[in-house]
Amino acid sequence: MISVEQKEATIVVSVEVSQYWPAGNIPKERIQTADVLSSLEEQGINHGKCIKESDVKNWRKHSCRGEWIFEKEKPRKTKKVLDKLPEEVILEEEKVVTPKKRVRSSPKKVSTEE
Repeated sequence: MISVEQKEATIVVSVEVSQYWPAGNIPKERIQTADVLSSLEEQGINHGKCIKESDVKNWRKHSCRGEWIFEKEKPRKTKKVLDKLPEEVILEEEKVVTPKKRVRSSPKKVSTEE
């Protein structure tokens, strides 16, 4: 028998099995943390880190019961990605550039007057 109790910050899972009895057709059973985790998944219960573990075996009377304590899963903060506003682009007409004529300067003529 598996019972799940949800408290404020924790999830408590209690497990109890019938004691092994070969004449009564009760087979040996062992329940470990992996079995409890799969049971929580089947029930759709989200959990965090395991605080307390146990190992339940039905072949001894004192080990027919066990308790697991899990932290509740903290809600994850999701950041919303906002689209960037498109920048306005102003297209200007291309200016036609006319090549400038290169003017070479001629050497100055020096007049020699006497």
